[in-house]
Amino acid sequence: MKKNYSFLNGMSYAFKFIFLLIFLSGTALSVFANSVMIGATSYPSIQAAVNAASPGAVIMVGPGTYNETIYVSKSVNIQGPNAAISPNTGSRTTEAIIVAQSVASYLTPRAFVVYSNSTGVNVSIKGFKITGGEPLMDGNYTNLSAIQILFEKNFIEAGSIFYGGVPFGAVTITDNRFINIANTAVFLAGVGSATVTDNVIDQARGGGIIITASFVRGENTITQTANVLRNKISHVSLEGIQLAHTCKDAMVKDNEIDFANTSNDPNLGGIVLWDPTLFQGTKTITNNKVSNSFNGLTIYRGFDGNRVLIEGGDNITGKNITVNNNSFDATNINKAILHPGSGMLNAECNWLGAIDPLVVATRVSGNVDYTPYLINANDNSTAMGFQPVAGSCIDPATVIFCGNNNDPERKVIICQITPGVSNPEICIPIADVQKRLDAGDKLGHCPLPGTADLQNITTRISTEEVKISPNPANGGVFKVELKNFKSSTADIYIMAANGMMISKKFVQVSTGSIVQSFNLRNVPAGVYYVKVVSANGVRTSKISIKP
Repeated sequence: MKKNYSFLNGMSYAFKFIFLLIFLSGTALSVFANSVMIGATSYPSIQAAVNAASPGAVIMVGPGTYNETIYVSKSVNIQGPNAAISPNTGSRTTEAIIVAQSVASYLTPRAFVVYSNSTGVNVSIKGFKITGGEPLMDGNYTNLSAIQILFEKNFIEAGSIFYGGVPFGAVTITDNRFINIANTAVFLAGVGSATVTDNVIDQARGGGIIITASFVRGENTITQTANVLRNKISHVSLEGIQLAHTCKDAMVKDNEIDFANTSNDPNLGGIVLWDPTLFQGTKTITNNKVSNSFNGLTIYRGFDGNRVLIEGGDNITGKNITVNNNSFDATNINKAILHPGSGMLNAECNWLGAIDPLVVATRVSGNVDYTPYLINANDNSTAMGFQPVAGSCIDPATVIFCGNNNDPERKVIICQITPGVSNPEICIPIADVQKRLDAGDKLGHCPLPGTADLQNITTRISTEEVKISPNPANGGVFKVELKNFKSSTADIYIMAANGMMISKKFVQVSTGSIVQSFNLRNVPAGVYYVKVVSANGVRTSKISIKP
């Protein structure tokens, strides 16, 4: 029999309805908001529809306002009218608005509470506007490791934290918009797999994204893998992105963070590695752009054996952490990178907000191997994140100063690539270096006096070797060996990372090889450069000096 819906005509605005279609064994059941008129079956709310659904059902929610907390303990796909439309790039249709409700056992209102001790539970929530509380919580249940959650294309406004504090099996949070959040926007703890991609977070009174371990009821459940990619985070009071505690393999890539840490906490910044002494696996921080966040990246805090918070730095010795090809520009007014603890951080090839080695040295604090660094601030792509210009990562020893002390600003030598110029080497103010690099010119001396014969110079020095031993050099005692040198003389410079000369020796290489000893017991521990200058060019090697 054909169903007659003529009773819907003329219904007042107060009884405006929406449809939720639940596909159960091929039969569509309609669920009305604030109404009991759904044919032979009544579903007055989203919760009622979830309760009636068989595992795997698809629930379609039409436009309207839903004042409820929805408990989900089975596999369902709950879709709002904007399930296929991004809140960040698309033109959305009328929203299905879920207003989170207060629950007696919880401190804050909640929209969705997901829980189940069963295996194979997959929950998908797409295309809603959620306001007034926490968009999704774990319900404080103990064993959620079998649950897979997809939270996609939702618009969260005037809400609170998206929280998974008990280990879900996997959580994917992708292409959502978080606006005016009362706490941290996304907090995931101890999940098997955390994927947070392509979200926009703007205005949060906590942090942007935190991936950590679960310490609920004394548990210490490791987040096994985390991918935090292509997120745009701005105007958050605390950290933009944080990896913490026993987080295992993690990739933080292609994110753009602007005005994080607006509280100007001296230990926080755009990206924070917190309590890394507990880190396992590999942490890769790459191709991110951080600005206006007081610090670009910080390594901060630890816990003692009783899990009591300790302010200050942490030990990363033996940890596999790389921080490369990021932009931490000068708008991060305190430091580009801050690591007050022990263990050396691999942070090579980042833009640190300056070209001048002396300035760059002030932008980094602690045990950080930041050289070579990027000398070109340009982003080589319109895609999210920061893609450095090829060939722009150089050792500070390449920066050769010129001019005299009476010059109003420091000058450096540039080798012009323009063919046929009478004097390819010029001395220019360091403020003009960027436009020269953009034009293709190079820092430092030209390969041979008055020429740019790169092929010839490469051939001549290909057999020459510079060997340093031991490296690292405990107590600053080491030897530099020049082998198979074609030049009869050479200058050996020991230089700090900021470009300052620590020691210099002139040597004659009459037999083609020579060994020179250095004793730098009085210099601070850190990374230094051994620069060998001969008629055949400049060769630079890195040495680590330990106490």
